[in-house]
Amino acid sequence: MATKTGLVALVIGSTYFFDTLKHHLNTYIHHPTTSGYLLLALISTLAVSAFASSLSVAITFAWNCFLRPLGKSSSQEGRLNSFYEGQASVCSLSNLCKFVEKQVLMTPVRDVVDI
Repeated sequence: MATKTGLVALVIGSTYFFDTLKHHLNTYIHHPTTSGYLLLALISTLAVSAFASSLSVAITFAWNCFLRPLGKSSSQEGRLNSFYEGQASVCSLSNLCKFVEKQVLMTPVRDVVDI
């Protein structure tokens, strides 16, 4: 989380001081257009890297839910199994374990043990 916050702060700071950074970079390159494009590419790369894992999960989820072909299986069960396999690739074991642990902790004892 600290890395993401740091990258976002760096992107915001770079955007705020874009003209100043472009001027300093231009003293070495001597091409204002090239300086601007290089700086823009650097800021874009930092912004994408801050949210890369979240974007990857969201894109994989959208592919499996909305865009993925139904598959070559002729039965509903085969298509469902294919769908669940795709969803399983999105959900990591650590997230699943956290979810199960949270559900177990939220379950009252009287529901677990027959009284």
